[in-house]
Amino acid sequence: MSRAPAILTAPLAPTETRDKAGPLPWSLRSPAISAFALIAADLVALLASAYVAVELRDMIWGHTPYPLGLREVGAGWIILRFWSGLYPGFGLTPVEELQRAVTTTGLAALGHAAALFAVQGEATSRFILLLTWCAVVLGSWMLRGLSKAILIRFRRFGAPIIVVGGAESGGQLIAELKANPALGLVPVAVFDDDAAGQGQRVADVPVLGSVQAALEAQFPYPVRHAVVAIPTLAGRRLTALTRTLSARYLNLAVLTDLSGLVDLSLRPRAFGNSLGLEVRNNLLSPLNTRLKRYFDLLLSIPLALLTFPLVLAAALAVKLASPGPAFFGQEREGRRGRRVRVWKIRTMVPHAERILERYLAENPEAQAEWARHMKLRHDPRVVPVVGHFLRRFSIDELPQLWNVLRGEMSLVGPRPFPRYHLEQFPEEFLALRRQALPGMTGLWQITSRSEGDLKEQERADTYYTRNWTLWIDLWIVLCTARAVSSGKGAH
Repeated sequence: MSRAPAILTAPLAPTETRDKAGPLPWSLRSPAISAFALIAADLVALLASAYVAVELRDMIWGHTPYPLGLREVGAGWIILRFWSGLYPGFGLTPVEELQRAVTTTGLAALGHAAALFAVQGEATSRFILLLTWCAVVLGSWMLRGLSKAILIRFRRFGAPIIVVGGAESGGQLIAELKANPALGLVPVAVFDDDAAGQGQRVADVPVLGSVQAALEAQFPYPVRHAVVAIPTLAGRRLTALTRTLSARYLNLAVLTDLSGLVDLSLRPRAFGNSLGLEVRNNLLSPLNTRLKRYFDLLLSIPLALLTFPLVLAAALAVKLASPGPAFFGQEREGRRGRRVRVWKIRTMVPHAERILERYLAENPEAQAEWARHMKLRHDPRVVPVVGHFLRRFSIDELPQLWNVLRGEMSLVGPRPFPRYHLEQFPEEFLALRRQALPGMTGLWQITSRSEGDLKEQERADTYYTRNWTLWIDLWIVLCTARAVSSGKGAH
């Protein structure tokens, strides 16, 4: 850990950095490039949504003009999203970005409807108005994601950020930022008293001097973001440091030592002049439980109707490819430890367990893979061709929509693992999982799918259960559609 920064004990004096920050892409010198790209993506989404809505209306009821005031409301929508911080959106998590995007679109749709009602001009189809703005939610999310991916691919997205304090905490923070480029925070320099030697680097980011040097370091581009990563620092010394740095950096964050609380839903709470952290478990709220249930029904009913022919076709293909029943039901653990029979389309051959035992006994490498993941990349139990196809695109799990409709499962939640899988986890984690309904999809399904090991599964399910919001569910559902369509990481 870093010792107390010298800035807290020594008078301020002009300093020079001992190294130079690495060169940045030209877009980092002006966030306007990223903002314009995202604005263009949103405008394309709006125009495309209106076009699709009008064409569908024409096919059903005949010719209908475009909605009145679309350009004016669209301009207001862009301004509203700019005001909410979506352009360029550096530092926003995916869930925060989705929440702001949906909220601004909903406000624009309400404003559009109210304006048309107030003007009472030429009649505009309510179908077009509703479908346009509903399609914008999905269209803008997809196009914004594509635009950000292209910008990231060519290193044209992000704002520079410095890290004050190196060692383990600073290195972990830098690794997290590099692993999540969509956050748009690019670490460019470290300032640390312990690693201020010539040529020192933390997680491949240059150390430009001591903590004091962060105050007067000169960069070839504007640096407005900084984070203090010295968890051992607290009290008046931390206050003095943050006050001093906040005079130089517009956005300043502080990492504190909250070991064991990282996965909890923490919110600042003022008690007079005192500041505390409030821990909330949203899944214990009866209102949130009902909202989650309504969300499940709203999506699962039309999804079940749309996928019913696909389920029948998949079941027929399994019957033709392998002897035995087309559907497979297995007892799994549900909310509060209740036993639930979870349904799937059968993708494994008869006597699968005996085949697995023999295969693991004969293949030590497969045995090690099974111990880490409770899955096998090349599973001998899977029905050839048909079984692999159904599992790759998660078609075999569509019958679980029946479990969702019955209230035994949710669309999003911790996956209902078999008993042998649950036995690999600690009891504390199992008790936490039992607070939520098991889900058809979950956080680790969209991040690593079958490639996630037991630790990744535990980490993701812990975060989800302790930090649940309806926005997280919506984001996971959208990302699940993208992950399933790609087939990546499933076996």
